[in-house]
Amino acid sequence: MGSLSPVENSVMEKVRGLTSLSGSSCIYRVPEHLRRTNQEEYTPMVVSIGPLHHGDAKLLLMEEQKVRYLIALLEKTSSKDLTGCVGVIKGHANKIRKCYAEKISTSENEFIEMVLLDSAFLIETFLKSNCVHEVEETDIIFWKPGLIGQVVRDMKLLENQLPFFILEELYNFMMQPKSPIESFRTMTFKFFDVQPRLSTPDINHFVDLFRTCFLPKRLRDSRGNVKGKIEFRPRVTELREAGVRFEKIDKSSSSLLDIEFDKGILKIPQLKLQSDTESFFRNLVAYEHCHHWWDSYIIDYIALLDFLINTPKDVETLVDKEIIVNWLGNSEEAADVFKSLFKHCLFKQVNIVSANFYYSSLCDQLEKFYKSPYHRNMAMLKHNYFGHPWAVISFVTAMLLLVLSFIQAITGVISVSQSGSSKR
Repeated sequence: MGSLSPVENSVMEKVRGLTSLSGSSCIYRVPEHLRRTNQEEYTPMVVSIGPLHHGDAKLLLMEEQKVRYLIALLEKTSSKDLTGCVGVIKGHANKIRKCYAEKISTSENEFIEMVLLDSAFLIETFLKSNCVHEVEETDIIFWKPGLIGQVVRDMKLLENQLPFFILEELYNFMMQPKSPIESFRTMTFKFFDVQPRLSTPDINHFVDLFRTCFLPKRLRDSRGNVKGKIEFRPRVTELREAGVRFEKIDKSSSSLLDIEFDKGILKIPQLKLQSDTESFFRNLVAYEHCHHWWDSYIIDYIALLDFLINTPKDVETLVDKEIIVNWLGNSEEAADVFKSLFKHCLFKQVNIVSANFYYSSLCDQLEKFYKSPYHRNMAMLKHNYFGHPWAVISFVTAMLLLVLSFIQAITGVISVSQSGSSKR
């Protein structure tokens, strides 16, 4: 067999350099067609977690803080030394790498050090948040105004994740046999102020945790909810004019995604709009786009809100009903959030025409109610004659006058009839 040509050698080098595909991938870079709509919403501001933004010059200031937090964590657990912690990470290094959808080219030693420092940083941040009054005044994360909010915001980014299992492993190694001890999972729920509605035996990472917490009580079946394209045009204001009433659901008994339509009332759990809301939902949407394409719930929820909310007036209606708590400043900004979440996103059209759209049945019910002449006429009657106390009084007065006139007319007819009979 002759020697290989330069082209053949090049191809063979590429073949040898291929990494095996992993079915356990769950941490992704945000697809470019999503990222280009608003890159800042997917990019950490103050701290890198994991390899995808490791070494970014803008985030190096926090690297020293990670070392300080590792020291503080080791001091809390004097029975566990640094060698043991490194061993925990090293024993799972390959499994951790497989959680990332792209090849991580970092050397083994650098990778283990990065995972250890980032894990210790997260664990110590959670522990400090449980007793903020005891945090030293030199701790910039908790004492520098606004910094803890930026750190929390960065923890919620898809590209800024560590596998949840390694955080649990390291935490358990360092804290046991301390008793009583709060589980890392419980501590995580408390830190982010969330509580899953479903059992969560496996959590991939923080973004996956948030998605699990928001899953509705009733999940879709594998057959989907409706066939064909979904046509849904009415907005909140138009639905209200057609007689639909809006009501806030108590979130303590429902997930954010548990939206119901019953007897003319659209019941929606309360949503708080604040400075990091767009970033938070964008990263959830990106995660579903990469990992739950055929089983999306967050994408479908945002799509539904995009259907319902188009103008500041739509927002104001939902604010009046306490369904939306708007901390963004004005209704126009709030309306823009829902518009921008889907701007230039290819899956918007794909998912809406899909037979698996979670809210298809709800949209169908609303569309039928909106198009019903009976409901529209009743809504018009209420709006024109019962929308204001003086209108009600005028309507009642007019009806009384009409009834009195009718009685008077009947009385007159009876009187004439009796008079004619008496003459005969």
